[in-house]
Amino acid sequence: MGLRDSLVMQLRAAYFAVRRTAQSRLAASGATVDQVVVMTLLTEEPGMTQREIVERSFSGPSTVRAMLVLLEQRGWVRRESDPDDARVRCVSLTAEGRKQHRQLQRIGHIGDPTNLEDLMSAEELRVVTKCLKRIAQRQAELTTSRLANT
Repeated sequence: MGLRDSLVMQLRAAYFAVRRTAQSRLAASGATVDQVVVMTLLTEEPGMTQREIVERSFSGPSTVRAMLVLLEQRGWVRRESDPDDARVRCVSLTAEGRKQHRQLQRIGHIGDPTNLEDLMSAEELRVVTKCLKRIAQRQAELTTSRLANT
């Protein structure tokens, strides 16, 4: 099996295909897939810290900060200092942000299992998701152990 047919390349192809599809649906809105992902995380857990958003979105700190600045300028998020630690910023969607998120979620179908329901059964989706989590966890462990050994 060559690189093209490897699991890693197929994961890459699937990720970029899903991303391109969602981004093309969102193009007219001016929002990006990554912004909608952050807004979705904030819908699920209001008041997250920027660090938590970085961890849960799998984006870098600089990328998340830039997105939050833009979303704040649009009036879609509010960043406030944590009352216990002024260095920590807690982020929440504003009322306008929640409204925009609902519209963007409908347009982009991001995280919508119906995008895949005609390809896989619910059980297959569960198994694939479980396997992907294991792959991600293993890679994180390898990265951590390599960093510890340097």
